[in-house]
This record gives sequence, C-alpha cells and structure tokens, in this order.
Amino acid sequence: MYFLFGLEGVFQFGKEQGQYAIMLVAIVAFIFFLVKRAWIGMIVSLVGIALVSVFIINPELIFGIGETIAQMIDLSE
Repeated sequence: MYFLFGLEGVFQFGKEQGQYAIMLVAIVAFIFFLVKRAWIGMIVSLVGIALVSVFIINPELIFGIGETIAQMIDLSE
C-alpha cells in the first residue's frame, strides 16, 4: 500500500486509482460503441482515452511537451 506519511504516497495512490478509472471508462466506451456498431466513435474514444492515460501514467511528459512547444514558437527569449 502507498499510505506513507509523505505526499509521494498520496500521489502514487491517486495515480493508481486514476489508471483504474481510465481502464474502466475505456472498457465501458468500447462495449457501448461496439453494441451500437459505431466504429468511428469507438476508435476516436479509445484514441482519446489513450492520450489522456499517457499523461496520467507519466505526468512528467507534460513538461517535455511544453518545453518543446516553447522552443518551436521561440518563447524562450
């Protein structure tokens, strides 16, 4: 368990629960669109959920993307 006295344990616990919630949403969306035979909706929702889950699993990735965009539009000066 991640119930430590620091905030790192709380962060790890929240991250783990977020992963479970994203997986549940992905399964429900997949089944919903599968039953309705809405293939484009199923693909779009699963790609969107995958993009969101990348940032939940690895939140440090957001900083790298921000720095890359800042360099591309030259905000560093």
